[in-house]
Amino acid sequence: MQLTDTYFGWQPLTHTNDCDRPAWEIDVRRDEGAHPLPHREDMRHSCTNDDCDHNNLFSRVTVRVICRSCHTAHVISGEELGQSCTTTEALGYGEPPRHVAGLYLWPSEPVLFGYGPGKSGHDDQPRSYLATTHLVDRLQPEHCVGVIGRHHTARHALRWWAGAIRQEARVPGRLDWQRRTTDLTSVAAAAEWIATAQTQTAPVEVTV
Repeated sequence: MQLTDTYFGWQPLTHTNDCDRPAWEIDVRRDEGAHPLPHREDMRHSCTNDDCDHNNLFSRVTVRVICRSCHTAHVISGEELGQSCTTTEALGYGEPPRHVAGLYLWPSEPVLFGYGPGKSGHDDQPRSYLATTHLVDRLQPEHCVGVIGRHHTARHALRWWAGAIRQEARVPGRLDWQRRTTDLTSVAAAAEWIATAQTQTAPVEVTV
């Protein structure tokens, strides 16, 4: 998943404004449904797989989310939906940000989760980070002052690139940066570069 997709574009489920004890009770239901009007030609099962066993059936998933305090209920449903159980470490989202060079670094998913550090020594670490100057409850694009990502040189050396000073994005939902560098040797060095770039562009107050 793209780093920006990890944090942006998600809509939280809301309680009522006067909810005294906001807490969600979440349940998932899976069952089989039958396609309506199977006798119609345009509705008839037409799978070409000889080993197909679903015929005119489909998998249906329903997620029920309720709050017993404000009595708000959300019902989310769909057909043939995937479901997995993993950890926040595997997602990146939900892990606490690292505090480096005065910045907070919000992690992406790791390069290869569950396979150890690998030859690079960093494969079990996030592949990229978004940087902010303050802790926030829910990360938004306007909070970000920089980005850090890993890459390899032509000689297969691990390096880190960084972007700083956010500018208007050319593609909605993405982040663009005025400054970039590509030959940093560590996440800490990348964070220091972003912090320095922010200092250089900060307005100077003059008192007369």
